[in-house]
Amino acid sequence: MQRICTSTVAGTARGITEVRHHGGRVWPNARVGQGTTFYFTLKGAS
Repeated sequence: MQRICTSTVAGTARGITEVRHHGGRVWPNARVGQGTTFYFTLKGAS
């Protein structure tokens, strides 16, 4: 996996945890030789 940003901080998947905590969903779409794109949804405000 290659990061787009140049941060030297290791990833912790905190963003995925936050999305799920707020009722959202996260899923990947991987293609051999092209990488993986992660998608997510969040619930709307009520």
